[in-house]
Amino acid sequence: MEPNNSLQTDPNPEISELSFISPSGMVDETRFMRHFHPSAYKKGQMVFHQDSYPFGIFYLLSGRVKISRITPDGKEKIIRIALPGQFLGYADLLAGHPYTTSTETLENSSLIFMPQDKFLKMIQENPHAALKFMQLLCVELGEIENRLTEMAFVPVRGRLAETLLRLEKIYNPEKCPKFGGIELSRTDLANLVGTAKETVARFISEFKAEGLIKTDGRKIILLNQNALKNLVQQFE
Repeated sequence: MEPNNSLQTDPNPEISELSFISPSGMVDETRFMRHFHPSAYKKGQMVFHQDSYPFGIFYLLSGRVKISRITPDGKEKIIRIALPGQFLGYADLLAGHPYTTSTETLENSSLIFMPQDKFLKMIQENPHAALKFMQLLCVELGEIENRLTEMAFVPVRGRLAETLLRLEKIYNPEKCPKFGGIELSRTDLANLVGTAKETVARFISEFKAEGLIKTDGRKIILLNQNALKNLVQQFE
């Protein structure tokens, strides 16, 4: 999918000046934005679609997006939720095939788009950038392996506890004061856990009865993280 029309890039930026990834792997966002300007995406807006071809990579400057895949039977499976400071779409671009996932904003977000030719030339000429994306690919592979293990050996109750703990880090009030809890639709939560919406609703009710969580509308607030961690450890 082509980036938003509102996205702008400098016409002929020097590749040497695009080395915005330091030897430690940190991204210099100020330097990045000198050449590639951020674009605003509204909540619920698609960034790219599964099966479309990548024309570059995206960098999430602010907001949150969900990365999901549509299964052969037409069901959505959420792979992960991306946070500010993360790159999107690089694995499919490097593999040279269409997107294997779709990306949709969960809230108003800002993303930077870097065209394919500039990205490929940068990682060819900048060993720090090449190492950075090799590391990202390894981390992504490890996360997929962990999720597959969870799905195979951990029952839904344990997977829900693990998912809530993981989401608590994403919706941490210290990082996002306006939330103060996990704000995700029950459908999206069920997709992350890998079960039916009705099953998630049943276990949420159980967790509430046990004093592990409380809800405020569709927000979920963790009351006893240690108990949830102990629940997860039972299945490790």
